[in-house]
Amino acid sequence: MLARLGAPTEYPVSWVKLEKYVELSGDSADSVQARRKIGKWLDGQQCKIVDGRLWIDLRAAQRWVEEWDGVAPSRASKAQKK
Repeated sequence: MLARLGAPTEYPVSWVKLEKYVELSGDSADSVQARRKIGKWLDGQQCKIVDGRLWIDLRAAQRWVEEWDGVAPSRASKAQKK
């Protein structure tokens, strides 16, 4: 039924609170916060704060894992300038 309505087939919802993401992925809350701090995950893309709570976009997080090359965006731009 969800697929017929155009909803994602991988997840019944796109955004989940940090605690649910940790439960589903096996990742840690500290790892998520570290990725945000160094710019690997950006607010509004892989995550966002809503009413003081951190939400994770499951589809964006999955894309990030699939495309990850080990370089934070801030480091990549510095490397290109050299």
